Amino acid sequence: MSRRSAAGSPAPLSLVKRRRRQSHGHKVSLEKIVGLTCVTSNGLSVSSETGCVTYPAGCVAVLHLPNANGRQLHILNTTKKPISAVCLSPDGKYLAIGEYGHQPSVQVWNVAGSPSHVSELKAHKYGVQCMAFSPSMKYLVSVGYQHDMHIHVWNWKSGHRVATNKITSKVYGLSFSEDGKYFVTAGNRRVRFWTMLPSGREENHTAPLKGRSAVLGDLQDNCFVAVECGRGSISSYTYVLTRTGVLCKFGHDRSLDQFVNVQARPGRSLSLCESYIICGCGEGVVRLFDPCTLDYLLTVPLPHPLGVDVALPLNPSQQNEGEKYPDTVATALDFNHKRLSVVYSDHSHYVWDVGNLRQIRKTHSSLHHSACIWDLCLYPSPPEGGVLPPSTLVTCSTDNTARFWSMDTPGLARQASSLVRNVYSKELKRVIYTSSDLSSLSDASKYPGDASAVADMQRGVRCAKFHPRGHQLALGDRAGNIRVYELQFMDVVFQVEAHDSEVLCIEYSPLSDGLQFMCSASRDRLIHVFTAGEHYQHVQTIDDHSASITALRFTVRGDLQLLSCGADKSIMFRTLQKSPGPEFQRTSHIACKSSIYDMDIDVVGKHMVTAGQDRLLRVYQLSSGKQKAVIKASTGDEGSLIKVAMDPSGLYVACSSSDKTVSLFDFYSGECLAKLYGHSEVVTQVKFSTDCRFLYSVSGDGCIFIWHLSEDLTQTMHDRLTEIGAPVTAPLQLAPIKAPPSSPLRRETYFVSKERGTPAGSEEIDSSDDGHFRLSVSQLPAWAKRHVQARPSIAQSFSTSSLEKAGVEGGRDEGGGVEGRWAERVARDPDVPLLNRTASAPDVTITVIDLTSPEKEKRNEDEDGDVFFPPPVTPAVDPRSHTSSNLTLPSLSLSLSPQWVQGHHTKEEGKEQTSGRLRS
Repeated sequence: MSRRSAAGSPAPLSLVKRRRRQSHGHKVSLEKIVGLTCVTSNGLSVSSETGCVTYPAGCVAVLHLPNANGRQLHILNTTKKPISAVCLSPDGKYLAIGEYGHQPSVQVWNVAGSPSHVSELKAHKYGVQCMAFSPSMKYLVSVGYQHDMHIHVWNWKSGHRVATNKITSKVYGLSFSEDGKYFVTAGNRRVRFWTMLPSGREENHTAPLKGRSAVLGDLQDNCFVAVECGRGSISSYTYVLTRTGVLCKFGHDRSLDQFVNVQARPGRSLSLCESYIICGCGEGVVRLFDPCTLDYLLTVPLPHPLGVDVALPLNPSQQNEGEKYPDTVATALDFNHKRLSVVYSDHSHYVWDVGNLRQIRKTHSSLHHSACIWDLCLYPSPPEGGVLPPSTLVTCSTDNTARFWSMDTPGLARQASSLVRNVYSKELKRVIYTSSDLSSLSDASKYPGDASAVADMQRGVRCAKFHPRGHQLALGDRAGNIRVYELQFMDVVFQVEAHDSEVLCIEYSPLSDGLQFMCSASRDRLIHVFTAGEHYQHVQTIDDHSASITALRFTVRGDLQLLSCGADKSIMFRTLQKSPGPEFQRTSHIACKSSIYDMDIDVVGKHMVTAGQDRLLRVYQLSSGKQKAVIKASTGDEGSLIKVAMDPSGLYVACSSSDKTVSLFDFYSGECLAKLYGHSEVVTQVKFSTDCRFLYSVSGDGCIFIWHLSEDLTQTMHDRLTEIGAPVTAPLQLAPIKAPPSSPLRRETYFVSKERGTPAGSEEIDSSDDGHFRLSVSQLPAWAKRHVQARPSIAQSFSTSSLEKAGVEGGRDEGGGVEGRWAERVARDPDVPLLNRTASAPDVTITVIDLTSPEKEKRNEDEDGDVFFPPPVTPAVDPRSHTSSNLTLPSLSLSLSPQWVQGHHTKEEGKEQTSGRLRS
């Protein structure tokens, strides 16, 4: 990882050394996933032997253990492709994972003990629709997507494909007979019985798979969405459910024996045991029928209605007229333990105890987001105490909701709050619905990766931010509206149609005795500033960006400063002017090389890190605006960084990329500590927990991933918080630093050290400076010493001897006149700390550092304890013979490229070198 030298960091050298000596083993592990991506009946599987329930969550297969207090095991797909189907073997020891995307495969894992990969089966082209193990567990059948048009039979242990055939219509379901002699597929206008190969047949080559269609009779025009073969006394029957809600029973001769209308549509899933058949349909209806006579038995209690207030102490079995319920997507029956797992279209998961049909009860339920999660915000710890627990976080989504989650942290005392336990979900505590349109709460995807189910661009909550006092929450939606909620009773205290496009960011100013501000930024290139006291009032609109504004941050540097970045490749610094009225005036401008998508400020307010389109994390010093370090966060040539976040101690930085990964870096050395994958869509936000134990990530797949940080990382962050005197779970205030005065806007930022004799490769920052933005000669233009006397205001800063030694005699010069806003500022403002008008004129020292030499691999450390590792660059020639000058400039350190030196010596060959002349 490439790094430049930096200054101003508060990390002590001993702490950095200790951290670098630690072993970089498994720094981060996946702790828990809140959410799922099951959209078909093939995305849910259960083992009757172990009771384990399996479903996909992005690129991870989650093994949910209801008997182990809801504990989760995770199988991360090694190919990093999203999961379309899962299937557990009859004994529950093996798990088959089907992928979708380019060149998908079927992955088989051993999950009996520590998960281990068994085999990878490649033959499909677009996606795996469904899978099934044979009862003997010797074979595995996989069916591809509609355009794949193939069905394969595998000897999954050896990885050999023993039989294959083409399919002409889309297949929705697959089931093996109890004796394993045949399996049945159900699809569009077709139910087909496929005969397995004789057991003694040689398997060293792929044979054609033979099948015969069932006699459908009057139901030949139906779409068959689910199929199950009988067990035990009903093993000679095959049951199929149509999309129109018709349950069919086929005999051993493939003829239609009987059918019944389940009085609910659409039909979605089918499960059975010897005692009953379970049909999952629309509007949350799950009905049970007798397998022999197809007589109706009962209906499972409905789940929660769409738009339910989870904080109300209601039972899911209580139903009211006029309420809408989510459709049933998948059902899976554990017939040994009499547990029925059901997934609904709003991505909720229920487990029903059906042991006693007269009294069906719910044993587990969890509610999740049903669409893309755009933002995640952690609840602060206000000084006077908040209304929510300290482990609370809020997420906002395209489903028009903001959801409060309580991730209980061991060791933290529970406190009274407005969030109480509910009967619907253990983690979800409250939901804010921003729209009365309930259709957004259900996932309309017909299959995994369904592009036709993309949500409306004007729908959903885009960003969220807690008030620093912890009593309010501000939400910005994709239509440009801003709503502020009071957290005690969830009342809207402020609402405004602020922007013409989606609100990309909302930020509150830090707590102070003065005015409190809330700012919003949007894709419409505007920033609106509101007072955030007892009443919200608009005070200013800022329109100096030329493209979408992607992030806002406040910092305290004497006066309050507002920072913004955007797609126009710029970072703006604005300082609060309190008279005649509160107004943020732009004081500085950093021009970047690519679009900036996010930024964050470290705990003490000395550094800012940005993430942008160039896949680089750039670190800037806030006191000068100078770039101090660069971390290469992506090794690929495509994509960009989306979000960046620093941990509460300022030692580590996490960023998300468009390649659906999350990376964790050491902020000082630039070392990549972990690269995390598992999301199936772009990661839209990453945050560290306030107790430094977890890293949260949310994505377009609607899942929240909770990553557990190793003990050494957590302990290092706790040690750092102790050193700077900050509590572990309290909000960290920025260290007050004096703000720079208003100055003309510039496209570049320069810096000159106050002290002379700064060691090469480091820059000393005096914490007692006067707060001015200093000018640096790191890129001094060529006109700086040409025609100096062309402007008397500049010439008077130099003594006569200095001008003579610099090659300027009586107004004679070799180049053009001084020009540009940089020179004009020096002429206009005598307080610019660039030239010493009274002190004696020391020589300018030009020191060239060869960073590729072994001795230059050492770390550069400044007076504040900053430790940085400079990047390897092209060796530079040392022109130390040209080091004398009478210009009143402090000591400088420049790195000159060999190309410049070669051209310089060629041009000046045979002439006496003028000491102190600088060339850009």
